[in-house]
Amino acid sequence: MRGSQLYSREEPCHKPPCQWKGLWMHSRLITHHKDIKLEYDQASNTYHNQSGIGIKAVGFGVTCRVEYLFASGNEKECGPRIKRSEYLHHFVEYFVKNFGYERDRTIRAAPYDFRMTPEHHEQRGYYSSLKKLVEEMYEDGGNTKVTLVVHSMGAPVTLYFLNNVVDQDWKDTYIHAFVPLAGAWSGGNAVLRSLISGMTLKELIPVDLSGTPDHVSRGGRTQVIENSFRGLLDQVPKLTKDVVRTLPGVLLMLPNATVWKDKVLVKTDSRDYTASDYEALFTDADYPLGFTMYSNGITGINAGYPAPNVPVYCFYGTGIPTEESFYYNNGFEESPIITTGPGDGTVNDLSSEVCLEWAGGAQQQHFESRNFEGVHHNKIVTHPEVLEAVKDIVTSI
Repeated sequence: MRGSQLYSREEPCHKPPCQWKGLWMHSRLITHHKDIKLEYDQASNTYHNQSGIGIKAVGFGVTCRVEYLFASGNEKECGPRIKRSEYLHHFVEYFVKNFGYERDRTIRAAPYDFRMTPEHHEQRGYYSSLKKLVEEMYEDGGNTKVTLVVHSMGAPVTLYFLNNVVDQDWKDTYIHAFVPLAGAWSGGNAVLRSLISGMTLKELIPVDLSGTPDHVSRGGRTQVIENSFRGLLDQVPKLTKDVVRTLPGVLLMLPNATVWKDKVLVKTDSRDYTASDYEALFTDADYPLGFTMYSNGITGINAGYPAPNVPVYCFYGTGIPTEESFYYNNGFEESPIITTGPGDGTVNDLSSEVCLEWAGGAQQQHFESRNFEGVHHNKIVTHPEVLEAVKDIVTSI
């Protein structure tokens, strides 16, 4: 839950022009954080925004919406360039300044509603738009193949696209390479804690809050935003379980039994739970609907993690203590005792390394992997060695 801006408005709108307003990440989140909840229709296995609320991801095809997390007040403005909310700005700037790439032309972005799963993206037309965007870039570039660089949750979201939406002829024609950075193939185990006992927004989106106030350029004048992003993270209350538990995109990030096997992930004084025990765990944690949501489709998404059969360069960080298992010694309402294991600070090594199964197996195209010791999940998109490696890939066409 990081790199897409979500905007909301009242629906039906009775006060034209029915302006969409920034929600994620925006100061409105302080009072409207529960607006991101979804309603689940078990009969049709579909998800909807809450009654009276419209929410959408913005900025498809343009980079400014993923360069910084902090959203503007309305959807027509990219928003303030707040340093503390920087996400992919350094990545984009690296290719623009050093290699002549052009924003929104030769380097583009495809943000999505992170609350949803790949199946819902397909139903809502996201993948159709992504397919069209790739084809447009290919044609605008004089039939030059396109490189898909993704981060974190973008890895399983894009893997689904490559294996379920487009065929091999399309991939052979349009795709130069698939470059997942810190791919959360089997999620991150901290998601368990967010579903069982809740997490703060600061825990979900760790950012550097040190330093001086932000100076933001707007309309030729400089405005000082005193601790703006710090204030947002501090003031939004603990993301209550009743919010996070409604989001299938969070359930998609649960550790998978195929990867974690019989490893104990959650422990109480009365029993142990593995990734095969979600029905019992969610029932005991007063979240029985969670297993229904999880088993009605989510478990089948990217089942077995099939190779995408495009050239793959799988890069990830390692060597950083990462939440791995949780001991609840005083009930599920209280914070657990956390045991860490190897990972990138967000995604565990076992999840990051799922892509390694493709080497020498069903993957018929080129495959390379590389781990970066001590590189954090959120820093991999700015790390000099990673940027250099991605540059070598995209310029090898």
